[in-house]
Amino acid sequence: MVEQPIVSIALPVKNGLPHLRDAIEGLRRQSYRKFELFVQDSLSTDGSVAYLESVRDFPIHIVSELDASLVNGYNRALQRCTGDLVVAAACDEILDDGAIEKYVGWSREHPNAVYIFGGMRLVNGPWNEPRTFMPKPFNLLDYLRHDMCTTTAGVFNRRLLGKELYLDETLKTVPDFELMSRMALRFGQERLVRKEAVTMTARGDAASMSFRPEAYAQFARDKTIIIDRLLGHVTAGSADASGPHQELLQFMRREILSNMHATFAGQLFDLVGDAPVFREHVLSAHRHMPGAPVIEYLAKKSRHLDFDRASQRLTERENVPPRVPPKAHASVIRSMGAEAMKIETDWASGGATRTRRWGRTVFTTPRQSWNYAAMAPLNLPTLSFDQEWHWVKVTVSHVAGTPMLSMFDPQRNVLAEEIELAATHDARDYYFEYRNNGCNSLLLRNGKTAQPSSVGIRAIEILAMQPRPEYAEP
Repeated sequence: MVEQPIVSIALPVKNGLPHLRDAIEGLRRQSYRKFELFVQDSLSTDGSVAYLESVRDFPIHIVSELDASLVNGYNRALQRCTGDLVVAAACDEILDDGAIEKYVGWSREHPNAVYIFGGMRLVNGPWNEPRTFMPKPFNLLDYLRHDMCTTTAGVFNRRLLGKELYLDETLKTVPDFELMSRMALRFGQERLVRKEAVTMTARGDAASMSFRPEAYAQFARDKTIIIDRLLGHVTAGSADASGPHQELLQFMRREILSNMHATFAGQLFDLVGDAPVFREHVLSAHRHMPGAPVIEYLAKKSRHLDFDRASQRLTERENVPPRVPPKAHASVIRSMGAEAMKIETDWASGGATRTRRWGRTVFTTPRQSWNYAAMAPLNLPTLSFDQEWHWVKVTVSHVAGTPMLSMFDPQRNVLAEEIELAATHDARDYYFEYRNNGCNSLLLRNGKTAQPSSVGIRAIEILAMQPRPEYAEP
């Protein structure tokens, strides 16, 4: 007879309602019933404990006492767990109906694994639709470099981990980063196993710290502490910092931390766009590793940053032009019609078309999400970028679907200032700053929706004016 192990679920709680109800309902629906829940409540005042005490569908062990932190709450719950397998749960995460059964099956399939994890579903995020995240297979160097990450959609083998199943309470955030790194080093990275399956739904909004822009500075501080411990970091310039060994460690540290800040910058741009917190992480990535190719890619996303490819120099701009030029001071220096938009051969074979309808030129994108449709080269070598501000003004008179317009660098396949056009049958103007940064073309492509989009383009104009500090964007 196949052994049916007891699965312990560790759940720290502090005023977890109303999301806690959804998490408990997820446990009620589990197909595998040999599990028990260990709740560590930090003196909730919202009725969480009374609700938990009313649950009779499975064993719940509740301790209510003040925790020093969320990490402390997890550790107290983990210490009370008795099963060979342990799931670390959260109030805003909902296990799929067969999740625990999958975890038990995975542990039989990989009896030497210390942690087995799969993918997760993210809802209520900035994408307007559920999104599935499937991590890559675990590799410690990739993990430290932020080229992959694990999820909480998994199970720990408490019997194999023993005293190593704890979180570092000196860290304010990201204790899982320290735990995964420690497990990989002490047990072998091959014993952290990724499975190609989704077992959980989690929130992708401000209920999760990963979706709070203000939390990223602390993420960076805590991860830097972890990296410095692992590398035995010695400050550059100190007596112990010389020699090939220390120089290699210094290089590894700079490369890892640069990649960390670049990854954070990419995540923050998706959350808040070209905001100061995004630019801070781009600048930090550059300070650690100026030659990293991703720096130029990130810099082109910002109207406030200038990157010089020859010198690898990244600077913050002064007197950034406003997004919309003041009509009283900007003048048209070149006009183009819709014929400036060209369709490449492979784009046409993918479904991009240009037709005349309703007395206007209408471009239709391919059906596939994010596929390119048309491009207008805007090479204007005579412009005085040091003495003038410049904009590309695009007038549209029809928009359907989710078409996207942006400035584009075809040499490096980099987009800047991408805008999703609003559906309309009336004339509407869109503005893009035209800069000396390689993005010298106007690009039309399909957006996130997997169906063709269409845009009627009436005119493309280049505008210019002398800089006026009173109009500069802060």
